[in-house]
Amino acid sequence: MKSEKIAICNSFAKAAAQYESVATIQQQVANDLASYIFDFMSHGVPRTCIDLGCGTGFLSQALRSRYSNLQITLNDLAPEMIEKARSTLFLTESADFIKGDIEGVETKRGWDLAASSFAWQWLEAPEKALRTWMDRSQTVALSLPIEGTFQEWEGLHASLSLSSRLRKLPSMEEVLFWAKSTGPSHFEIQEKSYTQRIRSPLDFARQLKAMGAALPGSQMTASTLKKIQRFNSAPFTVTWKVAFLACHSSSPQLGSNDYEFKNS
Repeated sequence: MKSEKIAICNSFAKAAAQYESVATIQQQVANDLASYIFDFMSHGVPRTCIDLGCGTGFLSQALRSRYSNLQITLNDLAPEMIEKARSTLFLTESADFIKGDIEGVETKRGWDLAASSFAWQWLEAPEKALRTWMDRSQTVALSLPIEGTFQEWEGLHASLSLSSRLRKLPSMEEVLFWAKSTGPSHFEIQEKSYTQRIRSPLDFARQLKAMGAALPGSQMTASTLKKIQRFNSAPFTVTWKVAFLACHSSSPQLGSNDYEFKNS
């Protein structure tokens, strides 16, 4: 496993215990993705699903509330996340758990639905991974943060000529390109913004670390944090920009270039 994947795995492994208490936006997005999938698959009910990068199981819980008989396979790179999901989810005995990297899972199984919430931004080759999972599934649906997320945090750093050291996120145009390049029979893509009120820059830095999103090498130094805190110690709002994408791998009713773009 490459060094960055090891760092991602270790970071989220450490965050597993407290993840659910701090990842409020992730839970909201997972619920919205489940609704998005429900609308996208309005003419059919999936029987099997793999939740890729499942974390503590937000998306699986949301999908199970909409599809009570759904057979779910949970996947994550961090074993601790898998164990947390296993202990908190009320799943049927037929539920499976696959530990491993989304980009390296070896399987000959197929699924009606492959779904992933807030994991695709960590991949090395997201377009290739999308194509791989479309080959294994009838429908693939994703949500992920995109360019413009934490713009207020970036602005605080820019005001002091500092680097935020945040991970570069894909743009909406890139996500659209991934979808088109896989040649789906039909897909829909949507952008949605979420806002979160943060008490102080220190609290925001702590939240990123508690969620596992602050990798070694990207965490701000104590001196930088002090400068930001002195510049603005008051509460502030951060924006999460999120892309939702759903693709059918085959559909006899629609041509290969049919898609819908929505913005909300």
